[in-house]
Parts: sequence; C-alpha cells; structure tokens
Amino acid sequence: MGVTIEAASRPLATPDRAQTPLRSAVSEELGRTRRRIAGLEAQAARLIAEAEREGVPEAEGFGSTVAWLVDLTGEPPYVCRAQVALAGRCGTCR
Repeated sequence: MGVTIEAASRPLATPDRAQTPLRSAVSEELGRTRRRIAGLEAQAARLIAEAEREGVPEAEGFGSTVAWLVDLTGEPPYVCRAQVALAGRCGTCR
C-alpha cells in the first residue's frame, strides 16, 4: 500500500475545460465545504497526536486516548480508534 515512485511520477490528468461541465453554485459550495472539512480533520489529527505526546488524556484522568476522545467528542469508540490510529501515523505531518 502507498504511493509508488511510478505512480507519483505520472502526470495528473487535467480535464479539458471545453468538455468539463460548468458547476452549479451548489456543487461549488459543496466542493469548498469538503475541502474545509478535510483541512479541519487534518488539524484534529495533529491535535490528537499532540495530546498523546503530551499525555493529555492521562492527565485528565482517562486510561486511553480513545476513551478521552469518546468523552470529548461524543463519537463512538470505533470512530475514535480510527482517529487515534490516523493521528499516530500522521502526527508529524504538516
């Protein structure tokens, strides 16, 4: 899994603007919203990684980062486990 040198070196396909349909205002807004959400998710992953490094969950009385995140966000444990795993892999990403 991951990006290979071959895949990374291939140029990305650029749509021909003459063939690309015009986007509606709703489509444009949805695209902008999803990009903002992706940015916020990346920021959350960095904060989770930072909290783990600094021992925040334990300092706040939780036995694990997942338990801390469940309490903090109200999201189900399986979602929080995935977020902690992602933060662990991308904790130093900028």
